[in-house]
Amino acid sequence: MKLTFICGSLESGRDGVGDYTATLARELQKSGHIISILSLNDYYIESGLKYKSGFIDAEIAFIRLSSTCKLSERVKIAREWLWEFQPQWLSLQFVPFSFHKKGLPVFLYRILKQLGFHFRWHIMFHELWVGMPIHASKKHIFWGWIQRKIIKKMILQLNPEVIHTQCQLYHQQLVRAGSAARLLPLCSNIPVTSIADRYRHNDESLGSLPASIKLIIFGTIHPQALLTELLSQLSAFKNLYCVNFEMCLVGNCGEHQYTWLSQFQKAGIPVHILGQQTPEMISHLLSNADIGVSTSAVAMIGKSGTVAAMLAHKLPVLCVGEQWNARGIPAVTHGKGIHILHDDCIRACIDERVDVSSNYQVQNTAALFIKDLRA
Repeated sequence: MKLTFICGSLESGRDGVGDYTATLARELQKSGHIISILSLNDYYIESGLKYKSGFIDAEIAFIRLSSTCKLSERVKIAREWLWEFQPQWLSLQFVPFSFHKKGLPVFLYRILKQLGFHFRWHIMFHELWVGMPIHASKKHIFWGWIQRKIIKKMILQLNPEVIHTQCQLYHQQLVRAGSAARLLPLCSNIPVTSIADRYRHNDESLGSLPASIKLIIFGTIHPQALLTELLSQLSAFKNLYCVNFEMCLVGNCGEHQYTWLSQFQKAGIPVHILGQQTPEMISHLLSNADIGVSTSAVAMIGKSGTVAAMLAHKLPVLCVGEQWNARGIPAVTHGKGIHILHDDCIRACIDERVDVSSNYQVQNTAALFIKDLRA
């Protein structure tokens, strides 16, 4: 199969969807498919350049069009590049804020239609619209209403043969809007190069607990996370079982990591801030941790690449993000391997026996992706 992915930006390590696209492209290329990537609104091209082009791993052709380049020029360059490559499918990796700074790409469908009429379309919705929570502000509800209209118009105009999303909530929203969307689990963008025996605590006696339980956060710490409640659970567990904790912060955790550092130190729990690391080192750290901690909202946890990386490394995940329901949508259930903050949730994570790692390997995602396109 010959396929071109279209995303907003493709700067390695700076754009989550770009990293996801490159990871999936590599796996598809390994499986014998011919892949190229087009970034249509790249924020990371040096000033003065209209585009960059080349190859990823010497095999995957790419072209990155600068967001500062005139739109008409970008369309012309992209159209010529696509006509030379002649893909069977165009796969749009959609995030509204990738194509417009305020998340309102009103005329994106017109731009995409100019790229060619004879291509078959696929859309992967990584994000939909703002204002979903029942407690959302009027501003965000109205903002989201406009984004929803843009998405429905784009689906109508492009008439994609396959629509995917990775989040249960987004799937329900798309179905509610009349689209025949399918779930495609998010794959880890951290290759599994190191894996630990997650079932080493088979004895149900207290002696099976490690002397020190290692917690790890990988990526952004959201300000709405339930930090006080988490520390309360850790303190109760520590007093009950006489074990210690340590926390490791990896990647770009953001400014709120210092609040966590301060509060954890007050609770007598050491924190190691490691910052950006190589994928190999991140894999090693995930494999040697005992519990992964996610600060993403529970309803959005399915779209978290860091959670996918934790689960791919057989790491039980404790979600300490805010809990909210979407307006007009029943409560979304979380997948296996994920625990919500509650009494004795630490013990539940330690006693985790579920292995869902294969669901989050890129090989599985690539196979499902191609299966749905062929169907």
